[in-house]
Amino acid sequence: MKTIFSSILLTLVIVMSNFPVKAQENLTTIEANQEIPTIEERPYASHFFVKDFLEWEFDKDPDAIHNVSTVSLNSRIQGEKVNDYQSLDGRVASLAIVNKNTSGTPSQGSTKKEIYNFTNWQYIDVLVAWAGSAGEGIIVPPSSDITDIAHRNGVPVLGTVFFPPIAYGGKDVWLDEFLVKGENGNFPVADKMIEMANIYGFDGWFINEEIDGYPEHGKLFQEFLDYYNQNKPNHQEIMWYDAMTEGGKVSWQNQLNRNNEMFFQTGEQRRSDSMFLNFWWNNGMLKNSRDKAIKLNRDPFDVYAGIDVQGSGINTRYSPNTLRFDNSGDLMLSLGLYGPDWTLRDGANENVEKYWKNEQDFWINDNGDPRQASQPSTWGGWPGISSLVVEKSAVTSLPFVTNFDVGHGDNQYQNGKVVKTGTFNNRSIQDLLPTYKWIIDQKDNKMEASFAYEEVFNGGSSILLAGETFKNSETKVDLYATDLKLTDNNKGKIVYKGDAEVSLVLKDKGLTD
Repeated sequence: MKTIFSSILLTLVIVMSNFPVKAQENLTTIEANQEIPTIEERPYASHFFVKDFLEWEFDKDPDAIHNVSTVSLNSRIQGEKVNDYQSLDGRVASLAIVNKNTSGTPSQGSTKKEIYNFTNWQYIDVLVAWAGSAGEGIIVPPSSDITDIAHRNGVPVLGTVFFPPIAYGGKDVWLDEFLVKGENGNFPVADKMIEMANIYGFDGWFINEEIDGYPEHGKLFQEFLDYYNQNKPNHQEIMWYDAMTEGGKVSWQNQLNRNNEMFFQTGEQRRSDSMFLNFWWNNGMLKNSRDKAIKLNRDPFDVYAGIDVQGSGINTRYSPNTLRFDNSGDLMLSLGLYGPDWTLRDGANENVEKYWKNEQDFWINDNGDPRQASQPSTWGGWPGISSLVVEKSAVTSLPFVTNFDVGHGDNQYQNGKVVKTGTFNNRSIQDLLPTYKWIIDQKDNKMEASFAYEEVFNGGSSILLAGETFKNSETKVDLYATDLKLTDNNKGKIVYKGDAEVSLVLKDKGLTD
């Protein structure tokens, strides 16, 4: 006999029994009488040309306070390999156009539901908030909502310095202005970059220099990177794009070699923390890059092989599996993804179901289970990033609270009631979402999981489990990998609505309940 139920909506809370639950990073239950403030004049995220950047002062910028992230970078744990074809060492960088435009980006959300509210943080190790244009600005820090949610998930965020080619509106004078050296040997732009990252709370910069320069520009940029590294806090980092060569000219090498290594490492001098290779590489270039990094006494996984997915997404002709050694799960280099926000722009701007489907196809292998082995014989096409690398989790401390809020919705809810009608987005309030993407035991049921916007406990969304199950059967949904030191005084709470009984199960290292 079958029992059919339409929905179960979940909110998960794990707290210490003697620990009061208080508001912490918007993750806890909201008091019923707490009002949602209305901002009459919307603050906007920052963007600069070089001269404007040098003149910027926090106290004189009315929007600046709204661009400060107050969420510190969380710690993460790495899961265990569950098949022979996942890499424990390889990393993933996402260069995502997280905001539609360089200018006019709200600092803290808006009334639109359509937004790149990325949720698969467990598969990336650094996010570059890609931005910049010849008409709007070339130095662009990340908006604070992106830094908030990335840090909550343990992922560092880099702003963008973009020198567009002259053919696309770039001006060589910008290169001269950027590399001005002070009388005392300092670089004023580097000082300002360090200052802004410190104040706004993000983690460094991605430098994409694509304006043809001269030998003095190549030399000055090396000095610039030396100065930055000597004066930055330890946590700030630089990711360098493979474009400029030693002589100052732009010539994409598509590998780490003698023409661009000086912007990565020279002798004992570490000039950038990582390099993002241009997209036209082949297997031999990947191997050469790995060998060169090792020769320079650097971790080869500091080098990211770039794949451009901006236009074609999962249909790109380059497969991430190309980064593997032959018939092995080991990766030669780390993986760099340019434009994974394709998942939103691929006809999904006004179709949130298509957006989530695209996200699933892009990040999770085709059966929806990142823990199922991806065999070498199936390595053609797009494998899903989950088949390459092991998941990471930021659930490392108590209290842990999640409402499964993805940071946007059709209405805003508090304790199960609509308190503000109308669509919205605010990525700052996105919760820590499951480490495993809807892993459901399919033996005795045909259950599916998705985000729901119609019935919500707090925020704008919840998890919906819907489908058909058999009488007296159990359906298990794996949600989080954790590193929590639990005692007999700990207790958990789950809030749900639906026709079936729901229980919370904690497993010790995946072995016992």
